[in-house]
Formats: sequence, C-alpha cells, structure tokens
Amino acid sequence: MSGEYYSTQTETEINKRRMTFFFQNWSSLNNDLLESIFDLLPIVDMLRIRGVCSPWRSLAKTHIKSRLIKLKLPLFLVLPRRDDADMYVEDPEDCGCERNPNVTYRIEKDNRHIDRLYSPEDKSFYRLANPLLGDCVGSFSRGWLMMLYFSGKKIIDDQGGVNLFMYSPLLEIKIYLPSPLRSPIYNEDSFPSSCIGGCNNRGKHWIQKATLVGLDDGDLITSNRYGLVIIYGPFSKLAFLMCGETQWRSSSSFDDEEGYVDLTCYKNSIFALSKGGSVDVWKWDFSSFDPTPTRKMNIPPSLPDITKNNHKSHDLGEYLYVAHTKRYIIPTHSHGEILLVERCIGQFVPVRELFHVTISQSYFTAKFYVHRMNFDKPEWIRLENIGDRLIFVGVNQSVSFSAKDFPGCEKNSIYFTDDYWEKIDENPLYGGHDMGFFNLEDEHDPKRFHDILRCKRSPAFWLLP
Repeated sequence: MSGEYYSTQTETEINKRRMTFFFQNWSSLNNDLLESIFDLLPIVDMLRIRGVCSPWRSLAKTHIKSRLIKLKLPLFLVLPRRDDADMYVEDPEDCGCERNPNVTYRIEKDNRHIDRLYSPEDKSFYRLANPLLGDCVGSFSRGWLMMLYFSGKKIIDDQGGVNLFMYSPLLEIKIYLPSPLRSPIYNEDSFPSSCIGGCNNRGKHWIQKATLVGLDDGDLITSNRYGLVIIYGPFSKLAFLMCGETQWRSSSSFDDEEGYVDLTCYKNSIFALSKGGSVDVWKWDFSSFDPTPTRKMNIPPSLPDITKNNHKSHDLGEYLYVAHTKRYIIPTHSHGEILLVERCIGQFVPVRELFHVTISQSYFTAKFYVHRMNFDKPEWIRLENIGDRLIFVGVNQSVSFSAKDFPGCEKNSIYFTDDYWEKIDENPLYGGHDMGFFNLEDEHDPKRFHDILRCKRSPAFWLLP
C-alpha cells in the first residue's frame, strides 16, 4: 500500500516536501549554536545570512550590532537602485570596455531595483536587505549614513517636505533628525525664493556635505554628546545640530561669504574648506552645558602653482582638454595631519564644436594632487605620495585609512566616485560614471570601475568602516 502511495507522488511534489523539511530545520536551529557559527563569519557573510529566514535575520541583526563596536568593518561602495531610464548597462562589454578577469560579475538584469554593496577589495557584490530611501548626503564611521528624502509631489508643500535621518544599512536602524526646512536656517537669506525654483529634489541641492563632531567611538545609538555639521543651501553655508535638539542652528562665527565645498572633523574641531581655498577651523567644547562652535583659526589660500596650472585648457590637436578642479579636506588620524586633495577632471570637447556644445561631453578624472597642512606658517606642502595610506573621496565624507586595514586595495592610492554635479545635472544620460582609483606613484591614468553599474540620479557613495 505504501509503495502504491509513493509511486503516485510526482518528483516535483517529493522535492517540495524535502525542501520544506530542509528550511524548517534551518529556521529551528538553536540560537546558541547559531551565535557560535556567526562568531566565525565575517561581516560580509552576515549580510547574506540575514536572507535565510526570519529567525536568522533577527538574530543576525543583533549579532551584527554587538560586533560593530569591536570589529573593523569592510569598506563598501553603495550602488543605489535605479529605474530603467536612470541607468547604463553594467556589462563592460556593452560599453566598449574589456572584462576584467579578476572581477566577479554578479549583477543581473532583473535585479536593477535592488540596492547593492560593492567591495573594492574582493570585487564582489552584496544585496542590501532593505532599499535605501532618498539621497545620501553624508557618510560616517561604523556604516552610518545621513539620508535626505522628499515626500509629497512638491519639494515644499502642505503634505510633503524634507525628511532627514541617520541610517545604518547593516543594523537597519533609523535615527530621525529635524528637517532643515522647519529650522531658523531656512529663510530668505539662505534660501531665496529666486533659487528655490531652480532646485529639484536632489539631496545635494539642500545638503552638500555633512560630518559628525564629538563622537569618538562611532556609536550613535548609545551616545548623547555629539553634533552634526552640514553645508547646506544654494550659498553653501554652515549649520549645526547638537544631539537631542529640535532645530538646526547657524553661528555668528560662520561668516565666510564665499561658501564652502567640503568639511571634516578632527579632534573635536571642524575644518571647513571654502570655495576660495581658505580653511576655517572651529573648536567644540563638549564639557560645557551648551556646546557651540568657537572660531579657532583661518588658514588663507596658498595653493601651489602646479595646481593653478591645471585650470588652463590644453590643446590636444583635434580636441581641447578643459580642466575642472574639485577639492577635499581630509584628516589622517594615525599621522595627525590635515590633507588637501585636488582632483583634476578632464572634459574632452571637439575644437570644431567648442562654441556649439549643447550637452555635456565625456568627462573623466585625470589626476590628483595631495598637500599637507603646515600649521607653523600655515601653508600647504605638496606630497609626492601618501605611503601605505588610502584616501576615499566622492559625494560624501572624505576619509583616509591605512592600506593594511584593506589588503585588497592598492596602497598609495585615491579611490573616488563621481561628484561632478554640474555635469551630472547637465546631461542626465551620462553622469555618475566617473569612478575608480588613482595611484600616486605610477601617475598613470586612473583605473576605472568598469565592472559596476553607473547611476545618473544617485551616484555611488562610500559606506565607511
């Protein structure tokens, strides 16, 4: 009888019963056993573990949180999801490039609406469990991001507005922040009506850069003594918010009329790089009842001549090479230095079309220069190399790490993502593509990240360890 019963079962039904039994066993494993297994796994494998089943997901989330404080996290490049109209194909052969035999190509055509992480160390991709909501306007240690999201059909209306929050993709935790549009910093002086109409719902039009001050261990969940500083608005002004406050504030010491292009924190001091090349420094005293910034010094611009020459156009025969320079200010905590990095972006324009260009031409990062601050004078001193260090720049916070912490990355190199917003906005079919790394020793053309996708609406950004 039993033989007749089993003979009537199709192979599909038998496999289905086996798979059901299989997954039931995995989900019912003892938590202590799972914890022992999780202890042996790197963080990147924990990202995959979360997708097995709900019990594993919950336990893995708790486990990751406990390990974030103890372990050095891997470095990731966050690749925002895209719509069909927003993206290029991701296969290098489709865009005229050669495939890299050392790269694992794992992105599939039907996965285009899923946020992914790309590891420049092992050239692999990892899926994020939950989609990122909004644009990244800041990236901090321990995998924290500042995200800005617009709700409603209009940027500012009764139903919508700006939602700002800190988010950890690894912990899947959000910390909501006050909206800049509901704070005193949002007024006619900082956001004139004539400028609002020209802004769209890109986060960078509202917050260009953000950094944390006063947070030594990177644990946003348990700490209540830290501040956030942002570059915001069409005039690139500064504002700050202390933990627990309900409104963003400005300061009478924030007086640079030129506006700022980058900022960073070093030893409870904020270094802000102005558009004119000067650096303003403020100190925060967190021992006081109401920590506020106190102006410490102003470092006048003193860029070397070799950098200024990069602003000139170079006649390359049939093409005219037009250079654009972006600057970043970066602390090196292990060396106790402040670095100024200059990025030269080349745009190749056909000479015959020089006065008839209607859309962006191809632009690529061509070279980097690095300078160290000499606080005794003060002045910038050019560095020929950065030794065993790595520098990461792009749309979010600029940082430096030891190459020993990331053996898969090439030392003495600058890793970069596309943040040439003027051209990204001008030609939405091409922006977001300028990503790769540049080795300061060989000074050859930067090596491009041809193996990853490119997004014109939300360029890739770094998820920092």
